[in-house]
Amino acid sequence: DSSGYSSSTKKSGYKGQPQGSIDNQYVNRIHGDPEQNLPYVKDRTASPLETLQINFTIVTAASANHFCALESFLYSMADVLDGLERTEIRPSLVVYNLGGMTLEQEERLEYLQKNQYMDEYHVFDYAKYPDFWNIKVARGEYGWKAGIIKEVADKHRGLILWLDSGNMLALDFLRYLPGYLDKYGFWSPQSSGNFIQYTHPGLPAFFGDSLDNYVDETNCNGAAVAFDASKDMIYNGLLKDWYTCSSTKECIAPKGSSRANHRQDQAALTYLAKRLRFTEQCRHYPEHYGVTVHQDKAGKHSVHSLHPPPSSTHFGLTGCSYTYVADDNKEVYDVSAWPKQPGKYSKTPTISLYDTKQSKPSPILWGWRAKVEGEKFGKDQAVLQKFKLRLDEKYAREPSTVNVDTIQAIADYLKPFHEYTTESILKGFGDGFSSDKF
Repeated sequence: DSSGYSSSTKKSGYKGQPQGSIDNQYVNRIHGDPEQNLPYVKDRTASPLETLQINFTIVTAASANHFCALESFLYSMADVLDGLERTEIRPSLVVYNLGGMTLEQEERLEYLQKNQYMDEYHVFDYAKYPDFWNIKVARGEYGWKAGIIKEVADKHRGLILWLDSGNMLALDFLRYLPGYLDKYGFWSPQSSGNFIQYTHPGLPAFFGDSLDNYVDETNCNGAAVAFDASKDMIYNGLLKDWYTCSSTKECIAPKGSSRANHRQDQAALTYLAKRLRFTEQCRHYPEHYGVTVHQDKAGKHSVHSLHPPPSSTHFGLTGCSYTYVADDNKEVYDVSAWPKQPGKYSKTPTISLYDTKQSKPSPILWGWRAKVEGEKFGKDQAVLQKFKLRLDEKYAREPSTVNVDTIQAIADYLKPFHEYTTESILKGFGDGFSSDKF
């Protein structure tokens, strides 16, 4: 039975009739305020990562449309983990490919793995799991998230921290989390809205329960979740129940539910956490712990602000060239394909063609285009070349073919030059770059 629930507990339709059951032996019996009973990072005298005796694994996943966020996440995590002291245990980082990656993205992931931005890399095997997890249909109802976490917990046990690939975190959070999980076994910050707002009534009804019993409850956060899978109460309780619910469509995505009224994985996690009496969790927003979620859009820019490729423009008297270094800092490339270029060559002429009809001349073409068209320009056009010389006072007074300030002439040339070279590199590095990143 792919649902994970025994046939003896299943009924047809939810309609208030229970299909799933929860084992009361795994109900949480640890209570108290973690903010009072645990020292926060600023008050600590030693890092728990110096004495941790169990595995600590961070796991994330992304499909093709979140690749840039994933790349940003990996660069960011590398910087965070580099801040650990030599005496501290470094958490392992596991990445799952959810599918749809282009060849270029696959090669990029291979590079990131080879350069130790991750410790494990897996292509998620959908064939092992329910058909409705297919990410191409309704994002697989996000059931695969619990599947991945359970898969990692089965292999590594210990501390398991799930972070959506759009998340960022502070180093001190990694030092705080082991103590929290040692005491409580489960961590997740609060997310927006409340439980009733983003939970379809079919979910609690699946367990013979009602939304009315949770009117004052906050939501847990599906973007950031941690378990101590070394604890039987967690591994065979909350984590297993979340996985089982996520494997059953009627549980994680009841009929009539949508993103407008239900948050699939998050709703299931929240309900089970509340039902199992994890009362201290999901009470503070992520920033309280030094975690920032849903930075997917910012990732496109942050990845390149962290590691922009070095580049060089050679602005010569008669020709210009552009050279850049790839992210691996080994290969040096020249832009060698220029507009209207007669053949491949690393330089393009330092020439501009202007429209001189108006009192203020305006640039029309640059480089090879200006050279080619300039050979047959009309009476209202003029070619400007060797204008770099006019920066020298000795040449500044000599007559010019175009009545334009020298600095303006340089800007008129370098602006389209820069735009073209940026566009050329964009083809190789993806859409996360903008012209100011070089």
